[in-house]
Amino acid sequence: MELSKQFEDKGYVVLDSFFEQDEIEQIAYIVDRIYGQWQGENLHALIEQQLINMHSLTHPHYFQGCRHERLQFFALFAPRKLTGPLAHLFNTHIYFHNTQLFFNPHSQEKRPYWHRDL
Repeated sequence: MELSKQFEDKGYVVLDSFFEQDEIEQIAYIVDRIYGQWQGENLHALIEQQLINMHSLTHPHYFQGCRHERLQFFALFAPRKLTGPLAHLFNTHIYFHNTQLFFNPHSQEKRPYWHRDL
């Protein structure tokens, strides 16, 4: 189904198998590193508040000493193969406002999922 038709009919678009396995692995590598840093900085809140939302994965704080990795991260989750069709679909420029990882650190039953706000 054409993206604009799918969006018009359903109000959302699903892109099955969009990322290649190597792209997923590269994204996971960076997210895992950021998560480790975030976890160390927020251990008290993880325990006391059972945090389930890790936001601002693209914040410069997580890329001190490896600025090139931040640019690589943006390029990985916002490749032209995604931003091109989205810009066409919405007939506007696309920019990212935020990145978040939702998870339950106290339960392995709910798999983490990541999303970005446009």
